[in-house]
Amino acid sequence: MSADGEETVTSEGEATAVESAPEEQEQTETVEERLELKVNIENIGPCRKHVSVTVPESDIQRLRGESLDEFSEQAEVPGFRIGRVPRSLLEKRFKSELSDQVKQRVLLQSLEQMSDDNEIDPINQPDIDVESLDIPDSGDFCYEFDVEVRPDFDVPDYKGFEIDRPSGDVSDDEFEAFKAQFLESYSTPGQVERAAESGDSVVCNLKVTHGDNEIRDTEDVAIRIRPSLQFQDAEIEDFESLMTGVSAGDSRSIDVSISVQSSVVEMRGETVTITFDVTSVRAQELPELDKEFLDQFNCDSEEELNNQIRESLDRQVEYQQRQTAREQVLEK
Repeated sequence: MSADGEETVTSEGEATAVESAPEEQEQTETVEERLELKVNIENIGPCRKHVSVTVPESDIQRLRGESLDEFSEQAEVPGFRIGRVPRSLLEKRFKSELSDQVKQRVLLQSLEQMSDDNEIDPINQPDIDVESLDIPDSGDFCYEFDVEVRPDFDVPDYKGFEIDRPSGDVSDDEFEAFKAQFLESYSTPGQVERAAESGDSVVCNLKVTHGDNEIRDTEDVAIRIRPSLQFQDAEIEDFESLMTGVSAGDSRSIDVSISVQSSVVEMRGETVTITFDVTSVRAQELPELDKEFLDQFNCDSEEELNNQIRESLDRQVEYQQRQTAREQVLEK
């Protein structure tokens, strides 16, 4: 099981073969080593797939090593010169940042590889709860997601079909809600000395037990308080009610049933106890709309940023319109 979650992409085996010659110079080639993925795809609807992906431990350790190499080249630790910090110290000091980087790298590369191999042909973003995923210290990394794909059949004669197309008008309230969601995605957590509220994050020591057996004990896991919390093979419903109001030093426990589709066969359908020992509470701080932030989007003003956000919202609304029309056609 795993809980909780920047995007950095490099590759091992970068072949930098630049040879000097009187009249020409070869370009540098970058070769990205493939992941040895195990992929299982199930049909769960006319145009929907449930995808289970297993990334072997060997690939995880390789990517973790690459990330460590990057950290060692730029990490500043008192008492050490840059590039001279022991790897064991880096792993301990930057455990959370390293885990996030490896997770983003694994997800990005595996999804791109599946798309390149034509194992899936999605028409929207995979439904992945990134925050609920955690790269294990040892063993394979498994994750699952649902995705909509292009229909794999001959399109019938659709002439004469009548469909109800929803309105594409976006209200001011919808825009403001979408903008708030966009800005929240760039928020940063800051520790607060108060009880946790919905939308905050809690840093916990997480323990999973099955009877008298301890299945997992993970320290310093940051988890966002939201209506439900999904693990790879279980879900805590009403997670928001469970954790709202906790403070540093509090503990919460709950019994959860393991999915009957769990990759750990002997645990399918079993009940485990998950305990959250809270060490701190963090609130999300929205970014200042200053020049540094606006520059990320090549905007000179908040108005230009608003235009970009509205264009993005318009594209989503247009996609939803096509999706609604597609579903009506499939029902006929």
